[in-house]
Amino acid sequence: MRALKGELCQAEKRRLGGPMDESAKEESPLNLLPLPLVTVFLDFDGVLHPLGAPTERLFERADVLELTLKELPNVEVVVSSTWAAYHSLAHIREFLEVWPTLYERVVGVTAQCRQLPSHYPEVPSRETQCRDWLIANKRSLLHWCAIDDERLNFLTHERVIYTNSKKGFTACDAHRLRELIHTLRLG
Repeated sequence: MRALKGELCQAEKRRLGGPMDESAKEESPLNLLPLPLVTVFLDFDGVLHPLGAPTERLFERADVLELTLKELPNVEVVVSSTWAAYHSLAHIREFLEVWPTLYERVVGVTAQCRQLPSHYPEVPSRETQCRDWLIANKRSLLHWCAIDDERLNFLTHERVIYTNSKKGFTACDAHRLRELIHTLRLG
């Protein structure tokens, strides 16, 4: 919660502070349909903590993502970070045990090979790793997004929440993630 204190962006302030729209409370036939599974590819450095953070600051932004994921059912997380080159999935999940929702949602890691065989030779390698994971794990190529701090990692910018690498994942980024997932589900 400490990361959220005093950090709400304007859109989030309106969402939290404004009166409840009565029409939003009504049930829609679409609400009865199951939500499509959305895969979120998560970078660590520059997202869950500032880029180059000392050990005591690692994962200091994870609580913001934790709270956001609690609001987003049927969302899985795949680690698409260089951390996956040095740590197994089990070890990465151990780092995240303090945040139970995030811990439970992490289902995989992308391959971190330097020369990754790809079906998308013109696409940057991080995006290629994400697409290859989706194909290998039989996930929708329509229902995915990423949280990353480096614009050069992706060609499909409309699917990426770019964080400020000096701050990591903020409340404004959380708001943008909720909106992006909602948009992806609408198709």
